[in-house]
Amino acid sequence: MLGQVAFGQLLITQYYEGTSNNKFLELTNVGGTEINLSTFSLTRWANAGTEDWKTATTAGSIETLSGTLAAGESYVIANGSAAIPITVGEAELTSGIITFNGDDSMALYNGLDEFDQPIIDPANLVDVVSFTDAGSEGQNLSFVRKTTGTGYDLNPGTTFLDFPATWEVVTLEDVNSSVLGQDLYLGSSALGSSAPIVSFAGASTVVNEDGGSFTLSVQISNPGPEAISVDVAFDIVNSSASLADVDNFTAQTVTFPAGSLNGDSQDVTVNITDDAEADLGEEAVFILENLQTAGDAKIGGNESFAASIIDDDTNIPQIYISEIADPADNFDARFVEIHNPTGEDVDLAASSWTLIVYFNANTSGTEIPLTGVVPAGGLYIIAKNALAYSESYSAAPVPDQFNGLLDSNGDDNFELRFGGGALTGDLVDIYGMPGTDGTELEQEFTDSQVIRNVTSPNAIFTQGEWVITPGATTAEMTPGVLGDIDPPDPIELIVQRFTMDGTSGSLTVTGLGAGIYRVESSTDLGRSDAWAPLVSPASEVDNPDGSVSFNFVDPEAVGETKIFYRVAEAP
Repeated sequence: MLGQVAFGQLLITQYYEGTSNNKFLELTNVGGTEINLSTFSLTRWANAGTEDWKTATTAGSIETLSGTLAAGESYVIANGSAAIPITVGEAELTSGIITFNGDDSMALYNGLDEFDQPIIDPANLVDVVSFTDAGSEGQNLSFVRKTTGTGYDLNPGTTFLDFPATWEVVTLEDVNSSVLGQDLYLGSSALGSSAPIVSFAGASTVVNEDGGSFTLSVQISNPGPEAISVDVAFDIVNSSASLADVDNFTAQTVTFPAGSLNGDSQDVTVNITDDAEADLGEEAVFILENLQTAGDAKIGGNESFAASIIDDDTNIPQIYISEIADPADNFDARFVEIHNPTGEDVDLAASSWTLIVYFNANTSGTEIPLTGVVPAGGLYIIAKNALAYSESYSAAPVPDQFNGLLDSNGDDNFELRFGGGALTGDLVDIYGMPGTDGTELEQEFTDSQVIRNVTSPNAIFTQGEWVITPGATTAEMTPGVLGDIDPPDPIELIVQRFTMDGTSGSLTVTGLGAGIYRVESSTDLGRSDAWAPLVSPASEVDNPDGSVSFNFVDPEAVGETKIFYRVAEAP
C-alpha cells in the first residue's frame, strides 16, 4: 500500500489560460517513486478571493484527485470543453474548477482528515500558481515550471511573477505548436521522466476518397538503449469507416532499433478504397498496441490517429455566408447569416454542417455545429445573445440558433464546412484567412457590417466578394434580409482582382453580359452618397480568359476617406 509522500514530489508544472474554455493545468511527479493521488486536492480561489489561500482553511472549489502517478509522469487536468492545444480525451481528468481566467489562484494540498476529507490549510500546501485580482497576471498566457524550487509565498500581493527562477512565461502560440517530448507540450515536463515514448507523429488528417493512400507516421521520443516495437492497428470500434474503406488494412508492426535517435519515425501506408457510394464521409481510426521492449518505454501522446475520408460522390449544397455583424453600438448583438440559394431545403444537422470561428491568429478554430433546416432560397441566422438580438432587431426573424461562442470582434476568421468540423468537413465557404489576425488588414470588420455581394460560396477567400461598412450600428444590420446592397448587374459578376495605387486603379471581373458597363464610386455604398460614374471613364480591356479589366484614374482617391467601387451596366 502506498503511503503519504513528502510535500513537493507532486508539483504544478504548467498553466495554460487560452481562449474560450481552452484551459489546462499540468501536474508532474518529479520524484523517484509512485504517488498515491488520492491524498491530494486541487482548489481554485476566484476573483476577489484569489489570495485567500494564504490564510483560509476552507475553499469553495475543490477537486479531489484519485489513482496513482508513476515517477516522472505528468497528469493533465482540463476544462471539459477544451479543444486546443490538446483535446479533453488526451487529458487525465476534466474538472469544473478549470475555469480560471487569469486572476484565479490554483492551490494544491496534500492530506486527509479522519473522515477522509481534504485538509485545506496553508500548512498542507504542496504548490500554488498565484495571482492578484486587480492584476489578472495569468490572462491569455501559459507558463511552465523550470525548477523544483518553491514558486509562491504567503505574503500579500505576491504572484508567480515574483519567482522568475521557477516559472517561465511562454505564449499560447508556442504551446500550441509544441510536440510530445517538449517541455511546453501539455503532458510532458522537463522535470519528469525521460522514459521512451512511442506515439503517432500527428493526431489526424483529411484525405479524399480518390486520393489513393495516406501515411501513418509513428515516432519515438527520448529513446533508450533497448529496441522497441509496436503494432499499428485499425480501431473498428471507434471508426465510422469499415475495413473495406481502407483496403482491409491488417495490423502492421513498426520497430525502433537500439540506438534510435529522438524524433526518429517509421511510416505505415494505408490504401483507400474509392467506391461509388455517396455518403457524408467516414472516419478511420488507428491505434498503437502490443508494445514490446525490454526497457521502460510506453505508448503516450497521440495514441490514436483519425483519418477523415472525404467522399467524392456527394453533391454538396452551395450555401454560403451572406452577412457578418459586429455592431458598433452593441457587441452582444453579433450574428452570422447563411443563405441557401438553391431550390431545395438543406438539413444542416443531417449533413453535419459546421460554422468554425478562428479567433485572432489561431490556427485551431471554435466549432459551432449547425442544426435545423435552411429552406430553399431562405436564410439561417446564428446569434450570440438572445436578449441583445431581440432588443436590437425586434422586426427580424427569430434566429435559428443562439451560441455565445459567436463572439468575433472583427479580426477573426470564419469557415463553413460540410460533413463535419475542421478535421473532417469539406470547406465550402470562408471569410478571412485562419491563422492570420485581421487587425488593420482589408478583411477587418471591427464595429462593422459585412455583406456578401456574390450569390455562391468560395473556399478561397476573395476580398472583392465582401462589402464592409465601418461603424455600422444595429439599425443598419439586416438579419433575415438578403443584404441591402444591390450587386452589379448581372448578379453573376465576380470580382477577380482589385488594385489601387494612389489615384490609379484596376478592377478585373468575370460574368459580364453583352451590355455596356462602367465603373461607379461611392463613399458609403450608395446610402447617402449615391453611386456615380467616375469623372474620367475607365478604359476596358478584354482578357483572353474571358474576364474584363477596367483601368481608371480617380483624383478623389486621396486622404483617409474610404471609397467603394463597383461595375454597373450603363443606363
